Amino acid sequence: MGGHLAIILTNKVNRQGWIRSSLGAPRYKLEKPIVFDTLVTIDPVKTGLHSASVKNNVKKFTNYYQRKGCNGIFREKTTPHHPGPGWFGSVGDLVSRRIRGGSYSSAATTPHQVNVTVDRKWNYREGSPDINDPVYRMYGKDVNHDTLPWYVEDCYVDLLQ
Repeated sequence: MGGHLAIILTNKVNRQGWIRSSLGAPRYKLEKPIVFDTLVTIDPVKTGLHSASVKNNVKKFTNYYQRKGCNGIFREKTTPHHPGPGWFGSVGDLVSRRIRGGSYSSAATTPHQVNVTVDRKWNYREGSPDINDPVYRMYGKDVNHDTLPWYVEDCYVDLLQ
């Protein structure tokens, strides 16, 4: 489920009564609203069909997104023999290069939203995009929709434990 749809789902279950997850789906009767302890979204993409905001049934909301849209670029790690990061390879296709996530208005008790493209804390991450690859460096300005889950993995894994 995408981040935007997760937000819409938390909206739908924020009241008692009959609900339906989508058109044509079975209806369910909620005795009371469902409260979520934590909601983490990664690059949710707003669609023209649904506007959404995080409601007060979400206690802690964390959203990581990028606004650049591009290929995700992995660069060679800087070493004493290689003074600057050079281009290694890119990840993305015609669709993902155009996708840009975004922030959401939030009534959560603890909202935290990060645009990794410009937030200085997210200057870069070192790691391997594949277990068989050497370690590379990816900068926040080079993150795209496809690579953002890898880029923020350490943070969201901690949040969900």
